[in-house]
Amino acid sequence: MLQLTAVSFLRKRHCGFLAIVGSILCQHRPSWRGRKPSVSAWITFSLALSVVFSCVDTLGAASVEPASPTSQQATSQPAVSATQPSPTTQPSPTTQPLPASEAVGGEQPQTAPVAESEAEPEPTSAPADVSSPMPSVPSTAELDAFHTLITSPNTPDARRLGAKQLLQHASAEEAAERLGTILRTTPVDVVARIAVCEALSTFSAERKAPASLLKPLLELLGEDQPGLEAAVAQALHAFDCEEVVDRLGKIAKEATAHAGRRLAAIRALGTMGDDIAAVGVLADLLDVKEDAIREAALLAFSEAAGIPHADAAAAREWWKSRASTTTVDWLRSVNRRQAQRIRLLVETEAGLTMRFVEACRESYLRSAEAERSAKLLAFLGDSLSDVRRLGLDLINALITDRKDVDQEIKDRLVLMISDSDAMVRLDVADMVGDLRLKKAVGRLVEVLDKEPDCRVRVAQVKAIGRLDGEQAVPSLLRSLEENVPSVVSEAASALATISGRETTDPDLLSRIARSLLDRFKRIDVADTVLREKVLDAMARMGHESFRSVFKTESSPNHAVALRRVAISGLAAMGDAAAADDIAALVGSPEPEIRLAAVQALARCGRREQDLAALAPRLDGKSESDSIVRERAWECYVSISKRLSPQGHLKAASGFTSPKDKIVQRRRLDLLRALTGDAHRFKQLAQEEQIAALAGMADAQHILGEASAAAGTLEQALTLTHDPASESAKTLRTRWLMMLVLGHDDPVTIRHLRAVTDGGSEAEAGVDWKILAGAICDDGALRLEASKDAASAVSLLKFLDAVSVVSKRAGEDFESRLSGLRSDITGKYPDAVSRLLDEYAKGGDVESVLLGFGSAVTLPPLHGRLVSLADAEGSDHAVEGRLVAIAKKLASAWVGFEPGCSPDERVAAMDRLRAIFAPPQTAEAATPAPAVTSQPAQ
Repeated sequence: MLQLTAVSFLRKRHCGFLAIVGSILCQHRPSWRGRKPSVSAWITFSLALSVVFSCVDTLGAASVEPASPTSQQATSQPAVSATQPSPTTQPSPTTQPLPASEAVGGEQPQTAPVAESEAEPEPTSAPADVSSPMPSVPSTAELDAFHTLITSPNTPDARRLGAKQLLQHASAEEAAERLGTILRTTPVDVVARIAVCEALSTFSAERKAPASLLKPLLELLGEDQPGLEAAVAQALHAFDCEEVVDRLGKIAKEATAHAGRRLAAIRALGTMGDDIAAVGVLADLLDVKEDAIREAALLAFSEAAGIPHADAAAAREWWKSRASTTTVDWLRSVNRRQAQRIRLLVETEAGLTMRFVEACRESYLRSAEAERSAKLLAFLGDSLSDVRRLGLDLINALITDRKDVDQEIKDRLVLMISDSDAMVRLDVADMVGDLRLKKAVGRLVEVLDKEPDCRVRVAQVKAIGRLDGEQAVPSLLRSLEENVPSVVSEAASALATISGRETTDPDLLSRIARSLLDRFKRIDVADTVLREKVLDAMARMGHESFRSVFKTESSPNHAVALRRVAISGLAAMGDAAAADDIAALVGSPEPEIRLAAVQALARCGRREQDLAALAPRLDGKSESDSIVRERAWECYVSISKRLSPQGHLKAASGFTSPKDKIVQRRRLDLLRALTGDAHRFKQLAQEEQIAALAGMADAQHILGEASAAAGTLEQALTLTHDPASESAKTLRTRWLMMLVLGHDDPVTIRHLRAVTDGGSEAEAGVDWKILAGAICDDGALRLEASKDAASAVSLLKFLDAVSVVSKRAGEDFESRLSGLRSDITGKYPDAVSRLLDEYAKGGDVESVLLGFGSAVTLPPLHGRLVSLADAEGSDHAVEGRLVAIAKKLASAWVGFEPGCSPDERVAAMDRLRAIFAPPQTAEAATPAPAVTSQPAQ
């Protein structure tokens, strides 16, 4: 409780006296410091800050803000823990120390979550300058308190603060006297001396350190105290450089001086490479006899020059060419060397950071799924921006893989919108848009006006647009007025996106439209890129007030990019007037404009005159660009679908060129779009429906899609009410013809038999003459296209099957079929032999063989029987089948029974031969095998 009481009193008005009391308490209770160092540091900071508060209260001036997170907390908390970070240490973005009162009694300070507003400070805020001078000279008691702060056994930070306060607020003489006493104090207080040196090293550049402190500082050279030599060397930079170099040079060159003192002076000169005089002193020391001095001088010379030298000779040679360098030229060279060193340091840091980030990534990938969310949160809260960006990259991988992102991570992302690193803020803005975190809209709006980086503002505006944040419209309208083109274009796009929502208030829509229109008019005419972006947003919004702008910007005297967007804007109007304006541009000389006009007309065109405007773009003679032709046709079909069904059918009937397959393909596409829409197709009359299907079949026939045409015609037949009508007869005939041309022989034969066996009604429903002609013509084409005997056999089978049409088509049809069979055997002599092979194996080709007649079939059949007789172990069943068909071909031949005597077989075969071959001379009558094919395998 004693510490708490001291703190409460120290914050009152009479703090000068109480500060001394507090320091005495610290001095007389060392046990506190030994057991609980955090309490000592806590009271020490309170002592220092109480002086500041007292000055503010007494003089009515503004309070002095601290220079570090530690001192910032000390101004609002009763005490400070020694475990808090130093002024150069950044606090964790997610935690802050608890009040020190909760840590009294030996407990270490804990961490607790901070409020959202405290977790991420605004990137544009800057800490107050602790070095700003006090408005008036403090009292002696307060100066004593500063002095006590240095000399008391406090933390180095507290001692350094006391030294700074003395230098800043006391007169030069007073500060020099007090600080000089500390530097000369015996017994030695190393920590106090180092604190004074450090305070001097950070002294304001506008004011030189008291000159009287230079002597006691130089007297410290050579003191064997850890850290003191480096601190003294840095403190010397606060004094007049010429004088410091002169005194250090004298010490270094003084042969009778203590060796340690000389070496310390040489090392101090090595830190003063900005002054060419210091380098000159070190160059002179390269020639001394003492090895230790010469070696130290070489090292210090290399440090001051910024270039390592292998030996004194090399250093002297280097200095010889630079000794006459002016001060300005020397500083320039120093700057160049420093810049190079900085680059190397930056590269080294980047390499180490990259390795660390990769190690973090590897750790994450090797961890179990259950642990990954915690790791991601740790990455997002890391003080290193590259690690935070790694966390964002890993979250993005989850989004890409369509995996869930924990709500806690989403909440952290919302907080990170105001991260201290610009690239992190940019990535976070993109990510909240990807995740559709609507709760982030308020945070985005909050930071948007304060964001200093235009790239981040672009990402934030884009995210707002993606999240449809209607409450962000005022902020977006302000962004629209910026001078950064990328921000303006993204703001316009976001406003267009928000205006596209059905729930958007009409008054708000009008406000957005006015703002976009006004901003567009104020864009420099030369800035075509920004004009295009804003005009595109206007086109997406499609407000009526934009019509005149779209018409103006689509005229030929504007840039092609702007004209394309303006044409799209006209299409957004969606009425006949817009379609007329666009139709006038379909014939523009620029292919880009023709393409844009064609595509725009597809969006708003819905009349036959719109189709007429597109028609010239379908013809290769009037349209040279294939892409325009392709898009024009797609748009033509799209507009046709908006016409009445009758208008759609009329549009399709305009594509009639029977020899132009492109035209027929388009005709088919149009009719297919009509018949495929059941609702619109039913709105047509019956005759119109049949005409549409018949037109489809015609196009399919011309395009070589006979099977598809047969299916279309079959559908059309179902729409006829009178099967005996002429239209039904025509459809049925064409249907059978398409079946024949489709070469699906089993299906064709089945339907032909069904029709021919249907009686007089079926007979009247087909034009047999036309059908017979189609069969024969197709047979001739198939024979011409055949390439082997197998295809010929297939054709022979088909001709045999369709011979059922003969009883309807007459003898002329049968005669043409016989002629086709003869042509087949003439082209492929072994076709009958193949059929005999198939027949011998049980194939159903008897009617095909009989269709050839005895003159064609009997010679190879006779040879097959002779070969069977000569073969040992012949199959009697096969022989019987061949004898049976031979009897049908030659009714006068009685044949023979399988297994009869050889003499009976020979006599029977002679009689069969005499039937198909007339008797010849005796010599010629000698039996000889008339084999036209190989024996059956």
